[in-house]
Amino acid sequence: ASIPPPPDSGLTALVMRTGFDTTQGSLLRTMVHTSVRGGSGGAGGHHGGGGVDGRDTFVFICVLLLCALLSSLAVLEHGWSDPTRNRFKLVLHVIIIVTSVVPPELPMELSLAVTSSLGDLAKRCRVYCTEPFRIPLAGMVDTCCFDKTGTITSDEMLLR
Repeated sequence: ASIPPPPDSGLTALVMRTGFDTTQGSLLRTMVHTSVRGGSGGAGGHHGGGGVDGRDTFVFICVLLLCALLSSLAVLEHGWSDPTRNRFKLVLHVIIIVTSVVPPELPMELSLAVTSSLGDLAKRCRVYCTEPFRIPLAGMVDTCCFDKTGTITSDEMLLR
């Protein structure tokens, strides 16, 4: 049961893993079989599905709501001082201002932003993302360190 020598003075090797069983194959399998999660995430958070950080969306909606409240307060104050103005219509206008501040297509627009980012990354940079809901978080990265050899074993790192 001896192994014959390889032709052309080559090297005899034992292959432990091939295809999807290798580290690179496992990454490739993840990329191929990962489905893009639908939705924008909205106020649902990071893992809710596919889009934007819930905290950022919540802050954006709060700013919109604050603007609506300030403008509706101005409309209410101006309209209340006019005695000929119909009070019911005035309150109705204030309610319409407050309820129309958040556009109903906001989740779709946020999801579209993530989807177009995925397309641009793949087409321009040949970067493929397996977790699209993390794309908005990438905008907050200011330092990136790659460990090509895998020698960093600590969870904490001090960059100078």
